[in-house]
Amino acid sequence: MRNLTPFSFRFVVPLFGVFQAINMRILVALLFTISAQFYGLRAQNEIASFYFNVGKSTPSDSSLQALSQFKTQVQGNLYLSFEISALYSYTDSTGSRAINDRLAHDRLNYVKNYLDLNDPDQNIKLVPATLERRTDVKNVLNWRRVDVYYTIVHFNVVEIAPEVPTESIENPIENPIKLTKEEVEESPHLEHAEIHEGIQQSIERNEPFILNINFIPGTFNMESGSSAVLNVLASYLFKNTQVQVIIRGHVCCENNKRASKKRAQAVVKRLVEMGVEKSRLKAVGMSNTEPLVSPERTESDRKKNRRVDAQFIAPSKK
Repeated sequence: MRNLTPFSFRFVVPLFGVFQAINMRILVALLFTISAQFYGLRAQNEIASFYFNVGKSTPSDSSLQALSQFKTQVQGNLYLSFEISALYSYTDSTGSRAINDRLAHDRLNYVKNYLDLNDPDQNIKLVPATLERRTDVKNVLNWRRVDVYYTIVHFNVVEIAPEVPTESIENPIENPIKLTKEEVEESPHLEHAEIHEGIQQSIERNEPFILNINFIPGTFNMESGSSAVLNVLASYLFKNTQVQVIIRGHVCCENNKRASKKRAQAVVKRLVEMGVEKSRLKAVGMSNTEPLVSPERTESDRKKNRRVDAQFIAPSKK
């Protein structure tokens, strides 16, 4: 066997008699499986195809419904990570090459925008293939389509807690309470001045400000009382229009960056609905890298670590 690292020898040498009849490809796959199980991940590669009518840059009715369901799957599960790697768009041979090239670009952009794939950090390959054909998609209906290449990573469930009464769950983010700026600023739930002073101190110390927001285990639904905290945060941002903020999500128990980012995104979405400019907000997932309590021995410890904090960026600190 060639090019084995010391890491490989620790696994392979004791089992050489078993593996000597197995070719290297199988051995590499086995070692990948071992490492994936060690980190609590299982990967699965997939391709999703969405179809368009002749000469159209919007999906057919059935594919639009399928695209909507796909988006829900991509964005709505804390323990399944959909890592999209590439989009390929095609056309049939009807019409001129120039028309088909434009159509391929338009179809590609439609799917890209629909799935919110505009972040350059995602590093997604975008290919308006037009009449160039890939043959790795089986049982296709036609070439008027966009193929989405993605990998599903299954995370182990890391947050388990007792049942939470329905009345203690904050209104789901899909059905937010709509508030005007005036209603936010007049909210009587918390002493705004005291919280605003705490935020100002966190800016001076360059430290994150912990938001009193807790989440139902295994979800990005906020527990009751979160709106009051968000009202105070929104009012501060309304009064300090030059300040930007990074909302950082955290989870308990084990590594799950996706879950932590979904929680941060839930807070950002609520603030935008309250009237804060989206350009001033950024959501970041910290996973379990910065626990407030370690080790986590009780549900109270885990609850403290399931949190969101805010890193404020004043103009002088940009």
